[in-house]
Amino acid sequence: NAAPGLVFTVSNVTGGQFELAGNAGVAVTSFTQQQVIDGDVLFVDDGDEAAPGYKVSVSDGQASTPPAAASITFNGVNDLPVMVNNSLTLDEGDAVTLTGADLSATDAETPAGNLVFTVSNVTGGQFELTSNAGVAVISFTQQQVIDGVVVFVDDGDEVAPSYDVSVSDGVIATVPAAASVNYTPVNDPPEVAVAPGLVVVGAATLVTTDILDASDAEGAAPGDITFTVSNLEFGVVQVNGVSAGSFTLQDVIDGIVTFLHDGSANPLAGFSVVASDPEGGNSTLTGVSFNVATGFLWTNAGGDSDWDNPANWVSGAVPVAGADV
Repeated sequence: NAAPGLVFTVSNVTGGQFELAGNAGVAVTSFTQQQVIDGDVLFVDDGDEAAPGYKVSVSDGQASTPPAAASITFNGVNDLPVMVNNSLTLDEGDAVTLTGADLSATDAETPAGNLVFTVSNVTGGQFELTSNAGVAVISFTQQQVIDGVVVFVDDGDEVAPSYDVSVSDGVIATVPAAASVNYTPVNDPPEVAVAPGLVVVGAATLVTTDILDASDAEGAAPGDITFTVSNLEFGVVQVNGVSAGSFTLQDVIDGIVTFLHDGSANPLAGFSVVASDPEGGNSTLTGVSFNVATGFLWTNAGGDSDWDNPANWVSGAVPVAGADV
């Protein structure tokens, strides 16, 4: 037969397939030499790292040669690493040791342990190595993740952390990808701030936010922050002039909380409080103290120099005739 009519048959094909240009994606196992001459026959590599292989026999329609292995020159191409897992689950304030379930990647040419992760745009915490706690790192190997020595330390605020990760085989790196973070905020107890007050023997003094204040990380309103009173010393707490075992920060702001001294001679008086928020957070027990003075103390806090203005007296009351001033 004339050479163009010869028929090639391929067998034991690995690492790819033969196709015809007019029918891409469909494997063929035979084709004519004329199709080869016309450029209609393609071999499509499957993209893995192993060289393809196949055998070819040729027939003239009467007899065929035994299948012969093809001689193949194969040039491997460095493939981009593939990110497999990039997520984190943590509670507010946690220090989480990363595992492969949190962060992992694969690469066709590189041992898994040799891949290098680089983190960027990190907010709400930092990555650290267990061998150097407190020091932020921005890159580490997959082997270090496998060994359990990479930790993410949350900064403890109410906002979920975030970060991007890229992975490199030492030659090429992936584009940084945002991690999927599942974050559970934790209710923080109110923080109490106190400063010594001043009370006159036997008199009542206003408890202001200069003496007792509180804040809440979750933004509880002043009316939802409750002070519970204990450990009364030489006096009682009053709200609107009535003895009370608790009051709110809003009551303090509204100027209706007072401490009434019992008239004893001790130079100090006061009480303790625990501040609570609506989610059940309780502060540590905190003391509120008053220096005890004898007689009425003039401050001119009202700014008008008016003897009869209660705002000008520490006690919040105008002294009667004969009182110690």
